[in-house]
Amino acid sequence: MALRRNVLKPENTRLRNAIEFVRLGFGDDFGLDFRSLYFKTEALTTDEAQAVMRLINYDDFDGVKVAEAIGEFKGSIAAYEFGREGSPVLYVKLPSWTHQRESSRKRKAGTRIEDADNDLLVASLEHTLVSKLGASEFGAVVGDERTIRVWWD
Repeated sequence: MALRRNVLKPENTRLRNAIEFVRLGFGDDFGLDFRSLYFKTEALTTDEAQAVMRLINYDDFDGVKVAEAIGEFKGSIAAYEFGREGSPVLYVKLPSWTHQRESSRKRKAGTRIEDADNDLLVASLEHTLVSKLGASEFGAVVGDERTIRVWWD
């Protein structure tokens, strides 16, 4: 597999480190003699998640396509966590309050996001990530209904 390179500004060390972290975790795909079959990044913005996912093309997971697809949810979610549980895994953190959305600049509490609105977002995520992009598993994390786990085999 050819390494997909991103052009980064020198001051963006956080993104550079996230890319290296994911690259090391999928080291077997990059000809490295090290990998981690189980790891997860810390919370990433949509832009950061897109950058790290573009590196990976693993079985049914096409990182370029997934990265492009999550762009439609930018500003609707709180954060992403990307990693590996044998195969690629994506955790989508959904906000409970409007000020928790990644695009919010508010520091004080916003308004509560109704369950019906959250359900519509989850249905749209599922359609995109499962129906269009072939995710093998999709569902809320036990004990945290506002975090969705998406896994590709």
